[in-house]
Amino acid sequence: NSISDLKLTALTTSGKIKLIDSKGDYALRSTSGDITIQKCVGALTVTSSSGKIIMNNTEGPLNLTNLSGDISIIQHQGTIVTESTSGKQTLETITGDITAKSASALIKISKAVGNLKLKSFSGTISLFDIKGMIYSDSGAGDQTGAQIT
Repeated sequence: NSISDLKLTALTTSGKIKLIDSKGDYALRSTSGDITIQKCVGALTVTSSSGKIIMNNTEGPLNLTNLSGDISIIQHQGTIVTESTSGKQTLETITGDITAKSASALIKISKAVGNLKLKSFSGTISLFDIKGMIYSDSGAGDQTGAQIT
């Protein structure tokens, strides 16, 4: 909590990681525990096998990988790269380019300004209130969108 100008690497097997009101560069990894990040600025690399990744009010480049847990990013400024196998991805109120990839889960993006590069093999891609260029590729999954400029 309230860490500044720090390069931090944290690893847990089943415990939770919480990062609140901090600035710096972070590499966080969890096997099954949830990772929660709130009011943080800096480069974040987050990896999880099955725990949830929950982010709120963040700024800086994000690189998130989660195999079967969900990814939730609410209110972010900066580039985002996400990848999941079966965990759904929810991104809302984003300013910055987004690259998202999913094997079979939902990718839902709303209220975003920036370019999107999306790929899903069998999951649904849902877009709402998007301003920017969109490249969207899916195998068997549906693609829906509204209020796209």
